[in-house]
Amino acid sequence: MPNENKKLDKELYRYMREKYREWNLAEQRDRYLTAHERTPEKNWQHYQSLWAFAVKLSPKASEWQEKQDVADWERYYERLRRFEEWRIKHGKAT
Repeated sequence: MPNENKKLDKELYRYMREKYREWNLAEQRDRYLTAHERTPEKNWQHYQSLWAFAVKLSPKASEWQEKQDVADWERYYERLRRFEEWRIKHGKAT
């Protein structure tokens, strides 16, 4: 029975979800109670470490996607340049 191993134990899944919910609530409670102790510098460090973690987990963009991103940015800056030329020509303020 190849599909037998892939079956999810519903009871175990519910238990896991409940424990995760409890852990999440405890984390939120802890953050709320210690919010006054954390400085903006500490918050920034936490954000940076979270960003570094997310970057490690994110998959590498394909070559096509990288080219598309560069093309999108070039198109954006070209439109911005044309808008600035129009704005200067017509004496409009932004």
